[in-house]
Amino acid sequence: MEQGKSCRRWENRDTDGAGKPTLSRVIGCITSVLQVAVKLLRVLASKDLDCEKLHKRLNREVYVWHRLEHPNIVKLFGTSYHMSGRPAMVMKWYCNGSAQEYLRDHGDINRLLLVRDVAFGLEYLHTLTPPIVHGDLKSNNVLITDDGTAVLSDFGLSQVIGDILDRPVGLTPSNLPGPIRWQAPELLEDESCQPGLKTDVWGFGCTAYELLTSKLPYDHRRRDALILKDVQSGIKPSGPDRFSIAKSDGNIENILEDYCWAFDAYNRPCMAEISLLIDQLCQRSDDDISLTSPVCYLKDHITAYF
Repeated sequence: MEQGKSCRRWENRDTDGAGKPTLSRVIGCITSVLQVAVKLLRVLASKDLDCEKLHKRLNREVYVWHRLEHPNIVKLFGTSYHMSGRPAMVMKWYCNGSAQEYLRDHGDINRLLLVRDVAFGLEYLHTLTPPIVHGDLKSNNVLITDDGTAVLSDFGLSQVIGDILDRPVGLTPSNLPGPIRWQAPELLEDESCQPGLKTDVWGFGCTAYELLTSKLPYDHRRRDALILKDVQSGIKPSGPDRFSIAKSDGNIENILEDYCWAFDAYNRPCMAEISLLIDQLCQRSDDDISLTSPVCYLKDHITAYF
C-alpha cells in the first residue's frame, strides 16, 4: 500500500466500551490494493512530544507486531505519519467492527466460541519469546473477521503510549478515558505494579464476561470511585452475586469467578490453562456435560505460575 494516497474515509470509531472517548480514532480507508483501517493515536499528537523518539519507539514496536501470525491476532501493516504528521497504525479493515458492535446484530451466536478465540489469541501473545502483555483487553479491542472469528487488537499499545508520555495510560480519573472497569485489583491498589501476564488474565475474564452477557464489568456501577470501592471490598466484576448464563452448565462462570478473578494474582492460572479448559467446554457434546470436570481438572493440575 502506498500510504497517504488514494485513501477515502468511510467510518469513524472513537469510543470505548463504556461510551467514553478513546485515546485513538479508527478511520476506514480504501486503497487501490486493499481495505485498511488507519488508527490515529490522538494522545500522541501533542506538539510537545519528541517526534524522533516517538517515531522510533512506535516503529520499533509495530515492526515486531506486524510479524505476528495467528488467526486470533489482528493483522498490522505498519505505521503512517501522513495525516498532518500525526502518528497512526495501519491494519487490516474488519467490516464487522468490534465484538461489542457485532453482538448487537448477532446476539444468537455461540458466544463461547468468541471467548475461546480471545483466549487463544491471548495465549499466543503470552507464550511468545519474550511474551507480549496486552495491557488493555476489553471487547472494544476485540475485532470480528468476515467469517465471525474474534481477533485481538491494540496489544501492548497502552504500555508503549505510557512509555512515550512517561506516565501510565489507563489509570485515569473518572472524567478522562480510562479502563478502570477492566483493570486487575493490583493495578488499582499499587502504583509500582505494572501490567503483566496475571493482570491480563483478569482482563480476559472481564472481556469474556462482556462477550457472554453484553454487560460491562461492574455494570451495576456508573462511577469509577464506586468501582474502586467495590474492588477494595472484594466484589468481583459480575457484581455482589455470582452470575449465571442461560443454558450454561456453570463451568464458564466458575472459570471466570474462581480463577480469572482471583484477587490474589498468584492464584490466577496462566492463559494456556484457561484456553485448554474453554476449548474443552466448546468441544464437549450436550450429553457429556459435567458441572465439575473442568474446574476439578484445573484444581488438580494447577501449579505456581510466575
